[in-house]
Amino acid sequence: MSPSRLQEKAIDRDEIIALYVWAPGSCFRCARREVDSAKLGTIDTPIGDRYEIRACRSCILDLEKERQRQADRRGENYEPGQLGNNLS
Repeated sequence: MSPSRLQEKAIDRDEIIALYVWAPGSCFRCARREVDSAKLGTIDTPIGDRYEIRACRSCILDLEKERQRQADRRGENYEPGQLGNNLS
């Protein structure tokens, strides 16, 4: 893929942040607590407890960057803001 094509697909970090709903919580990835975090999904335990999977802003940006790299390697379109869409 040409560099100009990659630049066309580039999205500003603030635009990515704006695609998520933020609330205080703990990040599953870096374990920071009581930070702005976005809900990516939930885990339901066999005994009925429910836990939210949340990620902080920094980790969301890292995860989105990795999603974009994977899409580029596969020749697929990258659409930001989709983290956790297959989880619930």
